Formats: sequence, structure tokens, C-alpha cells
Amino acid sequence: MSHSIVRWLIVPDTWDFTDEIIKENPENPAEKATTSGYSIATWFTTEDEWSKKFEKIFSNVLIKTNNSYYTYQNEEFIEVEPTQENFENYSVDLTELVTPNSEGVKPIMTLDDPEIVHLTDKENPQLHIRGFRDLRPLMESDNPKLLIYSEAERPVVNVKYKPEPQVVLPTGDIYLKMLDKIHNFTIYSNKNQSGDIKIVFSVDSGNTWLTFNTTTEEFEEVDIEDMEEIKANGITPDTFNAIGEKWNDIVVEGKIRFAYYLEIDGINDIAEIDELEVEMDMHGRWRKAEHINDYDYEYDNEHIYVTFFKDGSYKVNYQG
Repeated sequence: MSHSIVRWLIVPDTWDFTDEIIKENPENPAEKATTSGYSIATWFTTEDEWSKKFEKIFSNVLIKTNNSYYTYQNEEFIEVEPTQENFENYSVDLTELVTPNSEGVKPIMTLDDPEIVHLTDKENPQLHIRGFRDLRPLMESDNPKLLIYSEAERPVVNVKYKPEPQVVLPTGDIYLKMLDKIHNFTIYSNKNQSGDIKIVFSVDSGNTWLTFNTTTEEFEEVDIEDMEEIKANGITPDTFNAIGEKWNDIVVEGKIRFAYYLEIDGINDIAEIDELEVEMDMHGRWRKAEHINDYDYEYDNEHIYVTFFKDGSYKVNYQG
């Protein structure tokens, strides 16, 4: 059997390969051909060898929605039967589904819970997808699915991707009612290797955003639309947890919201926010509890036993 040396190039987006084994410089063969392709390889798990034919990602693809199958040709979804011939002759180019059409709409967004269906005749095939761009057709759906038609009982799909850096914004404010004093906010995060987490915050419902300058120990404004600025000037979880009672300088209206910059360099990196905790003093009013409605009591010669019927904080006055 002939073998091929395969090298993935980030730019341009092509496979470079040769059918000759070149021991002197296998990663950069002197004689090579270039063909358009994606970062996917298909091979037999029962044999330790590459498949002779390198397939494009999701070749032989149809789209399934509402129990019907469709191809996409000339900016139009056309219903077809899920036959082998239709999978091979009318396969969908998934990049077209996430490219705005002549009306400025991504075609995949016009479907109701679309499913990407891939046909293969491999025994126990394995498809490895690398690169966020390859996953975009899946991520456009609120309920992404990848279905593989195969003779195998359990086809294996391994998906590894590195998302782009992102700023996670809140949907609203955290209200601190009856606030008297903040002792500290504490963020619990999970970060390893090259994972990066930065935090910014707003006390005016997102109109302006702030960070904390550890040199001047003052709060400063940042542009929430400038991701690079947030990455450079946002604060780490350790700095966030050390601000302490200086939070009282800016939280004067009893509300605050937080935004998080998350980035990883590799698929094994972690950058996660788990939990936010606040330690604070509160003030309020006391209402006299009503016997029978709110509480009841019983006693013996040495003890008094009080039972509360409603949630809340209670003061119990007694004379011994």
C-alpha cells in the first residue's frame, strides 16, 4: 500500500502532501501537491494505517429538519431522499450555511433545529475535527447535533476546538438590598496553564465599566467594547479577591454587575468562573412577631422552647 506524508498549514488553508516518503525532510517535502481541504482525517481503527483517500470535513452531508432531508443549492434548500446517491451528489457545503446570503441572512438560521447528517461506509470510522472554523455550522444552532450514518454500532466522534477569546456579559445587575457595608467580594475560578481570566465591573447598570489599578489603588474606567483593553487592564481573580472594603467607594447605590474576559491558548487549557460570593453587613427593620401566627413556645422548669413558623431572622427576649 502507498503512504502519504500529510502536513497541516495554518495559512493558507490547504493540505500539503506527497506520495513519496522523504526521510531527509518529511515535514516539508520537495515535491508536493496542494488541494483544498479541512483539518480532518479519516482512518480505519482496525488497521494501523491512513485511509488512502483524504476526505473533506463532512463530505457526503445532508441537512435534516422536521424529519425531512435537504440539500442546499443556489441559495435554496431542496428536499431530497436520504439515499447514498443524494448524499454523494448533492452534499451540502457547510460553509455556505453560515455565510450570509443575498438577503444578508445565514441560511442555517432559517431552519428549525437543523441536524448535520454525514454518510460513511467505513467500518467503525473516526472523524477528528480541529479548528473552531470547522465547528461553526454546529455552533450556529441552539441544539447542535452531528449524526453519522454507518454500519458500525457506535461510531466515534471526537471534537476538539479552541474558542476565540470572549467577554461574558451579565444580563442584569446584582442588587444588594438593605446594604450597610461590604467586607469583600470573592470569585472562585478554575484556571490552568495558559488560561486567562480578567474581570471588570459596572455600578451604573452597564453604562460605564471599571477596573482596579493595583498601583494607584484606585478604580479606573475601561472600554467594554475594546477586548484588548479588557485583557490588558482587567483584574485577575487574585486581585479581585483582595480589594476588600474598598468596594464601598463605588457601590453606593446598592447594585453592581461583573463581566469576564476568558481566553485559552490550547485545547487543554482551562479558564472558568465557578462562583461569586459577597460578605456584607445589612440593615433593616424589625417587626413584632405574632404569637401562634409566627411562633409558639413551651417550657419546663429549666428551659423554654420556641418554634418559628416562618422564615426570617428573629430576636428572642427573655428573663432568666
